[in-house]
Amino acid sequence: MTVKHISFQKQELDLPGLLDDSQQAALESARSHNTAIIGAPGTGKSSTLLAIALDAAKAGLAPADILLLTSNRHRAAKLRDQLFLGIGQPTSGALAKTPTSWALEIVKSELPEV
Repeated sequence: MTVKHISFQKQELDLPGLLDDSQQAALESARSHNTAIIGAPGTGKSSTLLAIALDAAKAGLAPADILLLTSNRHRAAKLRDQLFLGIGQPTSGALAKTPTSWALEIVKSELPEV
């Protein structure tokens, strides 16, 4: 997978032109199936996840229904910022989290005393 820079200009995102063949295949798979993006550091996983999320938002999925899981808080914060810019509208809640953060959110919703 080759990393390609995605420029986030509101309403002007042309995803197919920014993705390499494997990233485009992942995007197409995600349109109809649950899709895991796996690869070594620097292979374009985060860019692919971002493209999938922006494609889903463009297709009408509510931003509040988008959740990207990534390995660390720094990457989650960066993805969250890129999503906000790409979607071009305010959203409530974090759209990108670590699996640990998401798990804690689930536990807190079920056990408010935690």
